[in-house]
Amino acid sequence: ALVEQGIQGIEVYHSDHGPSVTEWYRKVAKELGLLITGGSDCHGFRKSKGPLLGTVPVPMDCLGPLKAAIRP
Repeated sequence: ALVEQGIQGIEVYHSDHGPSVTEWYRKVAKELGLLITGGSDCHGFRKSKGPLLGTVPVPMDCLGPLKAAIRP
């Protein structure tokens, strides 16, 4: 339903996603032709995890499709 409404991508790589969840989201994104994004969802410090900025690696192969999507 979200794809029909125009969603273009999903946040596959996230600080709360374990490896199996990340892989599931990656598979869904590829099946639906969605852009793959990621980040730490950093809104400051978390008591249990400390600062999250920069702790979620996003593969470089995600960059090309993102750049292509913003080109006029």
